[in-house]
Amino acid sequence: ALLAKGYRFLSETDSEVVACYLMDKLKQTSNLLAAVKETVRKVEGAYARGIMDTADPNHLIGVRSGPPLVI
Repeated sequence: ALLAKGYRFLSETDSEVVACYLMDKLKQTSNLLAAVKETVRKVEGAYARGIMDTADPNHLIGVRSGPPLVI
């Protein structure tokens, strides 16, 4: 679905796909927290992420499933 929308991937990592999916959701909502919530509903498996908007560097959103998230 992301390829059909014009996204191009430079690697074969799941992390890159998740980042692109998050960016796509962010374009639809412009609310980072809402976009993160929508993204993690689609992610399967173990992950731990710290997500920050460079326009709002004082806020960090942490999500995890499985491994600990260390900040």
